[in-house]
Amino acid sequence: MADIRKAHAELVERGVVCSDVQVDNVGFVFFSDPDGDGRAVQQSSARG
Repeated sequence: MADIRKAHAELVERGVVCSDVQVDNVGFVFFSDPDGDGRAVQQSSARG
């Protein structure tokens, strides 16, 4: 989950107000763009 945490940190560094990282077999970060549209960053876990 390091990549989703890195993406979250970069969003926060750029001043984006976003959710905490949410993890349930995939990692998510949710935020709104300047127009108010909802966006998400998703990281899938590797499956064996």
